[in-house]
Amino acid sequence: MTRMYNIKKAFKNVNTLLIGTFSSLVIAFIMFYFTDFELIKINLGIVYATAHMSLEILISVLFGLNIGLLWTKLKYIGGVSKTTTGSTVIGSIMGILVSGCPVCSITLASYLGLASIIATFPLFGLELKIIGLLLLLYSTNDLSKNLYSCSIKK
Repeated sequence: MTRMYNIKKAFKNVNTLLIGTFSSLVIAFIMFYFTDFELIKINLGIVYATAHMSLEILISVLFGLNIGLLWTKLKYIGGVSKTTTGSTVIGSIMGILVSGCPVCSITLASYLGLASIIATFPLFGLELKIIGLLLLLYSTNDLSKNLYSCSIKK
């Protein structure tokens, strides 16, 4: 209950709403620009294409929510934990890295030296999207739990 209250309270602020919406739209644009759904549907099937598209929508919404909450936390408290920052960054990078079609993500991953790892996955990188989504969920949960409070360790 506290988490939803904190999220609603944070997004009543116009700046938080604009930052969250803008970042969500930017990530959604990047993801959908580099994705060829017809090619995915033909090569991997309608079920894979639907799962791929659903995960992209969820990642872009969670990314915008996460950035808005992170901005609010930084504005009111002045800092966040290393765990929250790390899970936000890693979840975002993993979600964006495999944002396009499987062939594009392997090409993009090859620049980072990860193409052989992604090529061995049975779901062609959909696993990384799920991991990125879970990390974004964890980070959003962690941010919204103590959004307006600062925890000091003894």
